[in-house]
Amino acid sequence: MKKESNSKTIIITVVIIAIAFLIGLSFFAPQKQGQTVQVTGNSQLTVAPDEIGVYAQIQSIKDTAKEAKDSNSIISNKIIQDLKLLNIPEDNIKTENYNVYEQFNWFEEQKDEDSEFVASHTIKITIKDQDLMGDVVDAIVDNGGLVNRITSELSFEKNNELKSDVLASAATDAKSKAEAIASGLNMKVGKLVSVTTNDYGYQPPIAYARAELSMDEAQAIPTTLDVRDINLNAVVNVVYELV
Repeated sequence: MKKESNSKTIIITVVIIAIAFLIGLSFFAPQKQGQTVQVTGNSQLTVAPDEIGVYAQIQSIKDTAKEAKDSNSIISNKIIQDLKLLNIPEDNIKTENYNVYEQFNWFEEQKDEDSEFVASHTIKITIKDQDLMGDVVDAIVDNGGLVNRITSELSFEKNNELKSDVLASAATDAKSKAEAIASGLNMKVGKLVSVTTNDYGYQPPIAYARAELSMDEAQAIPTTLDVRDINLNAVVNVVYELV
């Protein structure tokens, strides 16, 4: 009985070792690589903006930093008060940048004896109604500011809505290309292997940009500007199996 028990133990051990060996071979054996196709889908959508960005620049040059800062504050407060009279929400009036610095002669790498201080302040005003653009420009210029640029833009909500459409269109374009390639090879598109998005977005078109002009020339801004449409672009890279 003892010999029979030992024999069974040996047989079981051998079977376990054999199974483990086969599993190991299966694990380390090179897997058969299926045929795939990689395609790039593109999509572009042209839409009208639902917002306009007006960028106001306020600049004061004074003998001291405090005088420059105070002068800028007076101008910006007047502009903001007039903008509020146009029923522009406070959330739509935001500071883009603010800086106070002493003028410096970069060529001689030293301060001038009679150097002055500059306070520079940029405010972005977002408006929904294009008809308000002339009034906004007047509120800026009449109070001593300059209009730096005016851009066509999309609201956060509108941008997200259109993003889905453009990306979906790019994915559809990628699949159509994959199916065309597969058809030419007498094959079919199989399961999706991977997908990556390389690019989505837009560059806000500029309807107006202030050049380096004199004060009088810079203030002569046309109050009726053609707000340009926006081009949204999306690129999607997709890999499909071919069967």
